[in-house]
Parts: sequence; structure tokens; C-alpha cells
Amino acid sequence: MDSVFFIKALKQELRSSRVTYKDLSKTLKMTEAGVKKLLNKQDLSLKRANSICEAIGVSMYDIMKAAEEATMKDQRFSEEQTQFFLENPNYFNFYMQLAYEQKSPQEIQDKNLSQQSVFRYLKKLDDLKLIKLLPGNKVHFPDGKVGSVSTLGTPLEKIKHILTLKFVKKVSRSSNGMIFGGVFFLSEEENTSLLEELKEIQHKYTKRSLANRSLKKLNDKLKYSTITNMIAMSPTSLFEDIENL
Repeated sequence: MDSVFFIKALKQELRSSRVTYKDLSKTLKMTEAGVKKLLNKQDLSLKRANSICEAIGVSMYDIMKAAEEATMKDQRFSEEQTQFFLENPNYFNFYMQLAYEQKSPQEIQDKNLSQQSVFRYLKKLDDLKLIKLLPGNKVHFPDGKVGSVSTLGTPLEKIKHILTLKFVKKVSRSSNGMIFGGVFFLSEEENTSLLEELKEIQHKYTKRSLANRSLKKLNDKLKYSTITNMIAMSPTSLFEDIENL
């Protein structure tokens, strides 16, 4: 849980609920000055955060969701960052797991990486100003968590195409994956509407995913699973490969 953004969302909920620091101090059995100090810190314990949520009649999940939604950003890469990822695609994969999939450095390390390798990845991403590396290999995203990564119109689209092809091959070898879609005959206006609706769905479930990841860190008993969904669009037919008989 990113306490800084969580506290901001909590303060917003207090204002919306018209709960004063004085009201909160009575419920928490603290002084009003103590409550003010608590909510102006950079960190907040899980126990204390839960107590405050209960006091104002809101769930931890709702506050976390609000915090995640308020901090999501569309990540775009500079020319320097783009060029580095093109030359070092492993770093792109590491960054995407760290930033977009919101995996911790330890979770990535558990996929057969050495601790030294993980530190090198993190150090370089810090040098590129994509993350802020903190002691103990902890990571902070200075501009907020990554809700989407935009590579459209950049050379990084090539990497995404390669990854997509690899993903489709994995799905074809798996009994769990699926491929579904459609071929649509649409006007320009309808095509624009389709794209907007797909983006809305992507953002909706990205926000929910980020909140769920925060909850999972707080309670390992909650059941979630990672689902990768890809959408490919092109003004061509899917079924063009027809040979003469």
C-alpha cells in the first residue's frame, strides 16, 4: 500500500463525509492534534488505517481503489528510454512486470533471477528516471502508478508485436487460454466508438487490478489470478490466406 496516496484519498473521504479531526479523535481515543499529526505523516500502519476507515464507515478497499485511480498515469517513454529498451528488451520486460503488472522486485526475482540481477535492473531503471529506487530494493513511482503504457507510433511497437506473437503461441499450447474476437464492418464513427469503449474497459479493469494487488499484499488469503488480455486490430481480414485449388 502506498501510504502517501492512501492518506490523500482518506483525507478526501473525510471531507466528503464531513467528519472533522475532532470527531475522529473521539472515536480513535486520541487528541485532535494527534490525529492531525497522524494524517500528515508519510506512512500509516495497516491497523491504524483500518481503524480510521471503520470510524468514518468506509471500507479499506474503497479507499485503496480511490487512491489507485487518483494516481494512475499513461506512461510514455522519452527517446532515450525508448532507445535503451529497443537495445535491451529484457529491461522492457522487467519494467512492464514492475510498473504495469505491479509485481514487487521480490516477485520478479522469484522467477529464477538472482538478487544481484534484480538490483542491476532496478538501478538502471532509476538512472533512466522511470522509478525511484529506495533502500531494500523498494520502488516508488514518482508520478503515480502506471495504468497504461503508450508505445503507439514509436519503435517500441515492434517489441510489443513480438511479445504478442509469443503470447498467442503460449495460448495455443495451453488448455487454459482462449482467443476470441470478431470481424466488424463499421463506419468511421462506429470504429471510433469501438476503440473508446475498449479503452474504457481496459481502464476500468486496470484500476480494479491495481486495487486488488494492494489488497492482496495486505491479505494473502484473498484469491486472485493474473489474466493477460490482448486486443489486436487491423483493417484487414483475419482469413486472407486462401490458395487456388
